[in-house]
Amino acid sequence: LEYRTQRLLSFLGGMTAICDVNEYRRAVKKFDIPLLNNLFQVLHSLCNLFIQTPSHLKQVCGEEPLSLLDRSVVLTFLQLRADYKSSKLAKQFSV
Repeated sequence: LEYRTQRLLSFLGGMTAICDVNEYRRAVKKFDIPLLNNLFQVLHSLCNLFIQTPSHLKQVCGEEPLSLLDRSVVLTFLQLRADYKSSKLAKQFSV
């Protein structure tokens, strides 16, 4: 996760992140530990922020599981979008 929070991600980078997380989810599922399954579901939802259109982000952030997270975590992921500044997402999310 630390690695992912140090780089800006484009749509393609977001798709790659989702594919990576899906592989981790598949591996973790074998352990049948609900907490781990839930954590990877949340991480998948956070990575999904990279591939959503800017106009759809507010709705996605208002749905579970993202709506249950600390707002700063969601904002950190939004700031990693390559189009964060050009799409004026800071204004949209009142950062």
